[in-house]
This record gives sequence, structure tokens and C-alpha cells, in this order.
Amino acid sequence: MSLHGYIIGGSITVEGVEDKHAIYHEFAKHCCDHLGLDEMPTLNLHDDPEWTTQNGTFGHYKPSTNTINLSITG
Repeated sequence: MSLHGYIIGGSITVEGVEDKHAIYHEFAKHCCDHLGLDEMPTLNLHDDPEWTTQNGTFGHYKPSTNTINLSITG
């Protein structure tokens, strides 16, 4: 199962992902605090290595959609 484009907030049924879910959620909260955001953004996870190459980053915040995109490859 690919996590590409998966949005945290729903239930996760893939074995072992529950622990990762908590880590990603904590990371999103940290980003929210660091950026001074009042509202938790949507966190989009990308496990396609090409996503990083195409976007030239491991992650970014997009204020217009209140989303954080994060590469989780590796």
C-alpha cells in the first residue's frame, strides 16, 4: 500500500504504521508551533522518491490551502 497523498486524520490499518502516524502527527504539531499557525494544517505524506526530486524539497507548507507536504521516503 502506498501512502502517497495519504491525509493523516483517518484510521490507519497498515501494520506498523500506527507508530509512524504518531511521529508524523507530532512533527505536524511542531511545524504548526514553529510557523505560529493557529489551526492545524492537513498533512499530506508522499512516499514517492520522485516527489522530492520534482519539488526540490523534503517538505513545505502551503498557506493558501493550509497544508504541509512531507516526503517520507526512506
